[in-house]
Amino acid sequence: MLSKISPIWSSLTKSQLVKTIQTLRNPKIDILEVWDKTDKTPLTKQFDKMISKGHFSVIFLRSEK
Repeated sequence: MLSKISPIWSSLTKSQLVKTIQTLRNPKIDILEVWDKTDKTPLTKQFDKMISKGHFSVIFLRSEK
C-alpha cells in the first residue's frame, strides 16, 4: 500500500529538494540504477532490506532525452 507523500516532499522544485536533503541530519543515500525490467529483482531486494530498518523515502528520477 502506498501512503500519501509527506508534506515535506510534495510539490518541491529541484532546488527545494536539494536544499531539503542538505538540511537532513546524517542522511543515508543509496542509489540503484534501473535500466530495464531485469533490474526489478535487485530493486525489490534493496527495498526489503531497507524497510526492515524502518521508514524511508523513495524518489524516482528520470532524465528526459
